[in-house]
Amino acid sequence: MADRKKMMMKGEKREPLSPLSTARVSARTVRTKTATPAKTPKTDGASGATKNENNGYDRFIPRRTVMDNDVSNYHLHKSDNSQDEDEDEFQQKMKDNLLNSEVNKCQHKILEMKIKPPENREGEVNGKLLYSTSKPTPAKKAGARFIPSSAMKILDAPDVSDDYYLNLLDWGSTGKVAIALYQTIYLWDSVAGGVTDLFSQVTNMSNDTIITSVKWITDGTHIAVGMSNGTVELWDTLKQEKVRAMRGHPQRVGVLAWNGPFLSSGCKDGSIHNHDVRIANHHTSSFNSHVEEVCGMEWAPDGHYFASGANDYALNVWDLRKVNAIASAAQPCVEIDTPVMSLVGHTSAVKAVSWCPWQRHVLASGGGITDRNIKIWSTIRGTGNCINSHDVMFPVSDVLWSETYKEIVASYGNNLGIWKYPSFDRETELLGHSERVLAISMSPDGQEVASVGADETLRLWKCFEPPVKKAKTSSIKDLQGTTQKYTIR
Repeated sequence: MADRKKMMMKGEKREPLSPLSTARVSARTVRTKTATPAKTPKTDGASGATKNENNGYDRFIPRRTVMDNDVSNYHLHKSDNSQDEDEDEFQQKMKDNLLNSEVNKCQHKILEMKIKPPENREGEVNGKLLYSTSKPTPAKKAGARFIPSSAMKILDAPDVSDDYYLNLLDWGSTGKVAIALYQTIYLWDSVAGGVTDLFSQVTNMSNDTIITSVKWITDGTHIAVGMSNGTVELWDTLKQEKVRAMRGHPQRVGVLAWNGPFLSSGCKDGSIHNHDVRIANHHTSSFNSHVEEVCGMEWAPDGHYFASGANDYALNVWDLRKVNAIASAAQPCVEIDTPVMSLVGHTSAVKAVSWCPWQRHVLASGGGITDRNIKIWSTIRGTGNCINSHDVMFPVSDVLWSETYKEIVASYGNNLGIWKYPSFDRETELLGHSERVLAISMSPDGQEVASVGADETLRLWKCFEPPVKKAKTSSIKDLQGTTQKYTIR
């Protein structure tokens, strides 16, 4: 274990999940090239100037498309001291023909500038503020909310595995964020702020075995851990001890998903095992349709449907009720080879898989480097139709639905983005990671999002703060519950 911790620290004095300042992060990490804009700036017709070009210009460029060369030539060669009557007559005819109100658009200007110089506003001289005005600030647009574009907290995550197919981050219902760093799991308490090393007492782990996935149980203090040797472990985080180890996968387990007491694990060989953690013979069923590594999985809120994405570009939907119909005492482990739906459309690995919590039979998915699309699917009545698709220009690693607003948040490239549903109008973009974002997870109250990146930082973002409801004021004075008696005479 001492060797493991030395390897994790890489010879540096870095405490996992310790707070980092922005200056400290910038000094330690190398900033890569900036992200490409989501939209290309629109141009202005024949001039080719962008609509936002007036901001920050440094020179004037002649725009010949609005110039009249004949009029300009006339102004250059006219003589004010000419005494020749024929010359005067010629000049008059030229003036009448050229300088009429319809043709002379540039008046006496020989060069028409491409960009108009900015006009001085009230209280400004040559673009500099002369005095401050007392005009009120315009009111904020009704219905708009403020979303901070920078992270509210940055924590150090040394030696996090830079692997797109792994799922190393999860935020539990008790408020603790679990992150896998090489051969251990650190738990950060978002309420108290403390940090716990869950594997502090582990001494028998081989040097070539690392943690490849983590997932909190839905309503409890236990966490499932997937290992690179194919083992799935269940840990009690209060006692900091391993409850059991479930074997059966031949290769690494890169993704986990809970459905009550049932745990699903996705393997690199394409198999998915379903475990009942309450019984000794935990392996109760398998989904065998993927032929490449399974990297994205989630159970629907109703607990019946299960979606899985893999590196074979497939997005499959399975029905647990079919498994229960086949299961019997004679066949304790059910093998299902055909999903109820196979959603075709992605052209790369499908790692981002997320069911909508407030609209049944709606599923979101995100594709990898050659796909780069977020797709919305309708699975009602087994249709499997793609109802919307949005290209984000970068590989999508995770997609989450907001329960506060009809919006989705996704991690793609180095950034996080929030879009409205179903229009896909961008609400905001969250910038800060200097390298690609590996995974994101949402807080139990649905207001904050945690992200871990290949820049070895864990960042917390305030994304879905609920609107403040104003109390209704009554114009009627409170009588404080007193009554008055009146006598009728």
